Amino acid sequence: MNWGLTFVPVLVPDSAGIVFKPALGVSSRLSVFPGSTESGRTRAQLDLSLRWDVITDLFWDLSYYNSYDTDPPSSSNSTSDYGVITSIGYSF
Repeated sequence: MNWGLTFVPVLVPDSAGIVFKPALGVSSRLSVFPGSTESGRTRAQLDLSLRWDVITDLFWDLSYYNSYDTDPPSSSNSTSDYGVITSIGYSF
C-alpha cells in the first residue's frame, strides 16, 4: 500500500531520524554513560521527537525524554525521570 509518503533515513552515530514528505519529521537519540569515577554506575538518556510543519515556517513539536541513573542522588527515590514537552514555533 502506497500512501504517497517518502521515507528518508538519516543516520548519525548516536541518533537516527526519518523524514516524511510533506513535512513530518521523527528523530531519536539514545546516549549511555558508563561511570568513569564510580564503579557500577550507569546513566542513560533517551530522547524522541516529532516535528510537524503545519504551514510554511510554522511547526509543532512533541518530544519525550527519559533519563535513567543506576545510582541516583540520595535525595531521590527514583532511578528514572521522564516527561513530555510540546511547543509551537516559527522559523525564519
